[in-house]
Amino acid sequence: MTDLEMAKLYLFLDLAIKNLLLDLKYIYEGPFRIKDPYILFNEQLLTSARTEMRKLKREMYKRNIQVVLLRQEGKFTTYKFITKQEIKEITYMNAVMKKHVKYVIERIATGQAF
Repeated sequence: MTDLEMAKLYLFLDLAIKNLLLDLKYIYEGPFRIKDPYILFNEQLLTSARTEMRKLKREMYKRNIQVVLLRQEGKFTTYKFITKQEIKEITYMNAVMKKHVKYVIERIATGQAF
């Protein structure tokens, strides 16, 4: 995996974890009558995602890779990816980012490695 691919995976995995935490909050506070199965499933996803995140962060630290949020403007968000080879700014459309986060969550749910 290249440094840039690793940085992008970090970004989308981080957003997936934030999404799962928000979903868990909605389940706890929502009108669900039977919450336990949803809570259990969501917590298992969070555990797997956090495990992957720890591995990824260790490797990023070794390779000196950083991801920095630069700005959010309407439907677009810009990040700076800092690697040994390059510093690259990438602007994502939020809807596209949502698809990437969905893909990451699906991979975690099916137990596929990155």
